[in-house]
Amino acid sequence: MALTIPRRLPRRPTKQVIPTKRRTALALIGGTALTPLMTPGPASAATARAYAQHATLTELGPSDIAELEAAVDGLGTLYSSQPPHELWPTAARMRHRVFTFQHERRHTLREARELARHAGMLSVILAWVTHDLGEGDLVQAYCDDAWAQGEQADLPEVGAWAEDVRSTHALYDSRPLDALLAATRGLAVAPRDGNAAVRLSAQVARAHARLGNHHEFERAAVRARDYQAQLPLHGTGLFGVDAVRITSYDASSYGWLSHANRARAAAEEAIGHYRSFPRPLQAQERLALGEAYTVSGYVLVHEAGDAFTIKQLCRRAYPLMELLGLRRVRLYDARSSCFTFLANNGVPDHILARWAGHTNIKTTKRWYVKPDVEDLREAATTWDGLHGVAEEGQA
Repeated sequence: MALTIPRRLPRRPTKQVIPTKRRTALALIGGTALTPLMTPGPASAATARAYAQHATLTELGPSDIAELEAAVDGLGTLYSSQPPHELWPTAARMRHRVFTFQHERRHTLREARELARHAGMLSVILAWVTHDLGEGDLVQAYCDDAWAQGEQADLPEVGAWAEDVRSTHALYDSRPLDALLAATRGLAVAPRDGNAAVRLSAQVARAHARLGNHHEFERAAVRARDYQAQLPLHGTGLFGVDAVRITSYDASSYGWLSHANRARAAAEEAIGHYRSFPRPLQAQERLALGEAYTVSGYVLVHEAGDAFTIKQLCRRAYPLMELLGLRRVRLYDARSSCFTFLANNGVPDHILARWAGHTNIKTTKRWYVKPDVEDLREAATTWDGLHGVAEEGQA
């Protein structure tokens, strides 16, 4: 028996839906939480106002964010004048303060971005400080944290500054390829024509120079010099840029590339700019401060007359070594090299002791005057006069 399939299926009987009943059903399904939204009138407006109020609830005081801003600016300014072991406690304490705000205080979404920005910049400062202290693992850790905080703040520039530190650290650690990779990563996210972009452009150039890539260095250096024409001669602060810095980078870069004449010219130009920077004389400082001036008897002193610490001297000596293309050594070792040079060139013992600040010349000779390879080679040549030089062909 054949089945007959109708062309159209019969429609189900329709049921009239009353809007008010549908709204009631949705409210029942969603629970009481949806009831205010589905009920027009004063309750709906109150809910909207509650949403707005909830978005602005915060436990942060009006001065908390401002304090962090001032801390980042202050530490950046003090970086070049205070030794790292003195900067460390303040920077570490402020970084932990931000962590407390982030995880233990209620804050708005806008404040969360501000906290992440300041956390990232404080980690950049801590990365520089740990670099100066020779703590390589901490440098990497703080750079990674700066990247993470910059992403949360939606500010890639924070990560760019972190790569500036990482590139410098790798270069001093004899890892020029890592320095190049770090500078390139930072340059990719740095705001165009900003301070971070200028610094990283110069970092890319000198990393290529350290690798011996002549053509790549020249190409990268062109970009850095384009920025140089628009920069002030002298900059201030950890995050500042200036024309002299790029010139000093050229000096060390040409030294690595074995272009002695160009390295010397760049070094002399940079040194000339540094010397032209106006600085008050000690006599003027002493006259201005009166009894507040400390007469320490030292030549290298602060504006108030206090002698520089070893860390402060290192902070000034290491850039000069880099500027002149010299191998970075401890100032203690450089001191020994200077006294050895003076002794080998006939400076009397009592003068050596006076220069060293020793009352006993034996101390100077025992700890600071050390023969090098060339001295030993001259001694070996002297031995030839004692036993004679074997003629060619003799065993």
